[in-house]
Amino acid sequence: MTEQVFSVDAILEAVRNRVRPILMTKLTAILGMLPLAPGLCRGLPGAQDKP
Repeated sequence: MTEQVFSVDAILEAVRNRVRPILMTKLTAILGMLPLAPGLCRGLPGAQDKP
């Protein structure tokens, strides 16, 4: 029983240590691609071209 508790504690600590860097990497990738998003609609029917 105590080995299971230690395993759960170890898993929870590992998640706490790894989630932040993973989320930060994903967030920066998404934010970095946002300026490219308006170009995706060009050429589609109904899309408005800006001068």
